[in-house]
Amino acid sequence: MVNEIQPRFVSTLVMTPVEGTPLFESDLRGEVDHLDEVELTAELREFVAGLELRASVFRSNHASNRLQLAGTLQKDKPALLAKLDRALADPEHAPFVPRWLRGL
Repeated sequence: MVNEIQPRFVSTLVMTPVEGTPLFESDLRGEVDHLDEVELTAELREFVAGLELRASVFRSNHASNRLQLAGTLQKDKPALLAKLDRALADPEHAPFVPRWLRGL
């Protein structure tokens, strides 16, 4: 769908339950599955790999994102994928943003 639209801007966020919402309540009851850093990175890599965009600004640098990415697609796609591949190959040393620093 994103490839068909060819948006000027594409951004990704990680689901974050907000207090006072039904999702937050479900999360408190243990009904919400959360992906860890590696799972999120693998999901993001698959998304970026599938993008065929001519000139879209790409951002994955919100406080909710564990790995900060920014670029312009298609130009920066190889570099974005390389950063994701490095994180997946060595997650222990990947530049994941710690939860306490994300301010959520």
